[in-house]
Amino acid sequence: MALELISTGTSTKTDVYAFGAFMLEVTCGRRPFDPEMPVEKRHLVKWVCECWRKHSLVDAIDTRLRDKFTLGEVEMVLKLGLLCTSIIPESRPNMEKVMQYINRDQALPDFSPDTPGIGVSTPMVMGIPGLAITSTSVTSSASVPLVSPPSTNNSMFISHTILNGDGR
Repeated sequence: MALELISTGTSTKTDVYAFGAFMLEVTCGRRPFDPEMPVEKRHLVKWVCECWRKHSLVDAIDTRLRDKFTLGEVEMVLKLGLLCTSIIPESRPNMEKVMQYINRDQALPDFSPDTPGIGVSTPMVMGIPGLAITSTSVTSSASVPLVSPPSTNNSMFISHTILNGDGR
C-alpha cells in the first residue's frame, strides 16, 4: 500500500502505486512481502531495485516465465513498476503516462535505482493527517525516512520504524 493512504486516503496516485506493485508481483511471481524469503529478498520493491543496481534485473523475473518474454520489455515493466511504487507520490506517473510507457508510445523517464524514492520499502507510520515524507539519517547511522509535517514552522516531527526485516 502507498504510504500516503494513511493520511490522505485513496487517490489516483495510490492507484498508480498499487498498479506498480501489481506489475512487479506478476513479473516476479511473488508477493510484495514474503517473510519466508531471505532477508535481502523479503521486500519485493527493494529487491527488484537492488537487482537493477547490480545490473541483473533478469534475476528478478519469475523463473516460470522461462523464455516466454522479451528481455527489453520485461526490464521496462520492472522499471515502470519501480517508478509507480516510488515513495514520493509526485514522482509517480499518471495512468495515461503508464499506458504510453507500456505501449511504447513514450520512453520511460531517465531515472536510476538511486533516484530518491525508488526502491524504498513502505514504512509503517503512526497516522497523522497531512504528513509529508522526507529523508534524513539518525544517530544510529542508518538512513531511514522520517515523517514530518509539511510546514517548516511546525516543530512537531515524528519518526517511525521501517519494518523491512534487516534490522533497520
